[in-house]
Amino acid sequence: MSNVYVDGESHFIRSEACLQKRHGIEIALESAEYIPTAVGTPSYPDETYPILRVDRRCKFFWDRQYVPFLDDFRLHSIRGIRNAVYFSSASGDENLLHNVRTLVRQEGFEPQIVMERRQLACQRGTQLTTNQLIYKAKGVDIGLAVRLLEDAYLGVFDECFLFTSDVDFVPAIEIARRLGRKVYVCGYKDGIGKNSALEYVPDRFIDLEDRLRQYKLRGLP
Repeated sequence: MSNVYVDGESHFIRSEACLQKRHGIEIALESAEYIPTAVGTPSYPDETYPILRVDRRCKFFWDRQYVPFLDDFRLHSIRGIRNAVYFSSASGDENLLHNVRTLVRQEGFEPQIVMERRQLACQRGTQLTTNQLIYKAKGVDIGLAVRLLEDAYLGVFDECFLFTSDVDFVPAIEIARRLGRKVYVCGYKDGIGKNSALEYVPDRFIDLEDRLRQYKLRGLP
C-alpha cells in the first residue's frame, strides 16, 4: 500500500509559479483546467470534474489525475492509496479553519491545517513576493516530517509519494528509506535548486512540470 503526503504551501506556490513561467505573472492556478481525452482513467480520489481542485485560503491544489500521470513512470502502487494527508495553514477565524478542513476532507485528504495569525501570513507573503522565499507557518513542516516517519516506522505504507520541492525534508526521507520504505518525491525541478539532494536521496524525483504542460487556461484554446 502507498500513502500520499502533500506539503501544501510548497506544492501550491511552486505549481502556480510554474504556470506563471509559461503563461505570465498575472496567471493564477484558478485559471488552469484539464480535460482528459480518455474516460475512466484511474484518479484519486475519483473522476469527477473539475479535475483540478484549488482553494487559495489553505493553499490547496490537487490534480485528480496525478494517478495516470505517475503511472507513466511505472509507479503503479499509487493506485492502492491507503491514506492521503494534506499539510498546510490558513489565516482567519475558527469558522474559516473548520470550513477549509472540511473542504480538504471532502477532497479525499486527511486535513492537517494549522491556524496562523493574519499578520504572520502577510509577512510570509511579503517574503515570497519580494525575495521569492517560501516561509511556512510554524508547525507545518515538522508535522509532516513526524507523520511521515511515524507511518514509516509503524509500517503503514510500503511506498509513499511526497509532494514538495522543499529540501528540508531530506533527513526524513533518508530515515524512511533506512526503514525499508520507498519514497517518491513529486515536485518542480525549478523549485529545488541546482544539485539538490532531492534528485538523488528519494527513490525517485518526478518533475511535475511535465504534467503542468498539459493544462490549458480556462477560455483559451
